[in-house]
Amino acid sequence: MFESTAMLKYICERRDLPHHWYPRGSDLESVRKRAKIDTYLDWHHSNVRIGAGYLIFGTYFEGFMTGKWSSEAKLNAHRVIMERSFDKVLKVWLTSEKVPFLFGDKPTIADLQFGQELVQLVAIDYPLQ
Repeated sequence: MFESTAMLKYICERRDLPHHWYPRGSDLESVRKRAKIDTYLDWHHSNVRIGAGYLIFGTYFEGFMTGKWSSEAKLNAHRVIMERSFDKVLKVWLTSEKVPFLFGDKPTIADLQFGQELVQLVAIDYPLQ
């Protein structure tokens, strides 16, 4: 297994982790919360990850791996994707300052996915606002 989301779901299914990470069960509340988490996770890879991930990869690794560094135009295009994605996260999932996580007062695997993008950006001194 090599896909991070699949690994996170697998760990939640196989280990006796607290329910808030990724709800198990067939009751309506668990199914609904899991669907919300899955919605974010599916959206994340096509938006936040493609923007932030490529910005980091293109700036720090691509040249070493391919022999050619990304153009500033390509990096800027991914920067725009990332910033629009972060804006959407704030408008759709983090709508209240009283709720510290994407889906309430406890973290989920969706928060881990989003959080790791932020940590990488902090590591490269990207100016987060």
